[in-house]
Amino acid sequence: MKQQFRDMLDAMHRYNRGSLAKELFGLDPTERYDLLVVAPSWHPAKIFSEVRALVSPLADHAVTKGWRLDWTNKKIAWVHCSRGAANLIDSLSVCGELNFERMLFVDSAGSLVPDCKVGDFCTPSCAVSGVGANAYLGARLADYRPFSKVTPNDPAFVSEVIGLARQAGHTLRESSVFSADSLEMEYYHLDEIRAHGCDLIEMETSSFYLLADLMEKPAAALLVVSDSMADGVPLAGRLEEERAAYERTRLRAVPETILKVAGM
Repeated sequence: MKQQFRDMLDAMHRYNRGSLAKELFGLDPTERYDLLVVAPSWHPAKIFSEVRALVSPLADHAVTKGWRLDWTNKKIAWVHCSRGAANLIDSLSVCGELNFERMLFVDSAGSLVPDCKVGDFCTPSCAVSGVGANAYLGARLADYRPFSKVTPNDPAFVSEVIGLARQAGHTLRESSVFSADSLEMEYYHLDEIRAHGCDLIEMETSSFYLLADLMEKPAAALLVVSDSMADGVPLAGRLEEERAAYERTRLRAVPETILKVAGM
């Protein structure tokens, strides 16, 4: 990890006792994990309901939850952080205490363009940082520049993940995303957001890649298109066939790709 992130961990521990990862997620810093999965809203018991893996709950707090997944001889740490960049930063940063090889982010995204359909499986080629929380990942708060572009910290790893998804029979396409701070207020600002030229909109991947760079860990985000502001498919009130396309990808492509990455 970079020295700046070491300093961040030191600052956290200066004002807190024990292991924050153990406290929030039940994850043991002395264990080695093949993969860390961070998910704002998905629980592994649901995601792995059609693809077999042993899911063991470790911590269940009001906001944060943790699980350990066992598959063949691989161990996966799974953390639930709740929605929004600030929650992602708080949860993923304390996972810097853990011993893991690589990490994935998994969640939904909305489409801004007709070319991205509900149920598409995507990974960000770049993320526009439309969130204020990313200021706290810099050396100085005053240096933060909103709406800057964040790219994956390890493009070679992202390419490997795309290849592994293909091996599992799934097309994982690269798409640009806009990371927003508000789910409901994004609709009011859609014209400004669309002006950035992004394919998708979500809330956390710009923060995920900035933290991955600080942690110096291979990282990739896996997104499933859940709704479309280009095609008029709503997030709330989807038709059954629209929901089915989303669920097919979420319950097959996502877990099968996760296991492929864990097995690297």
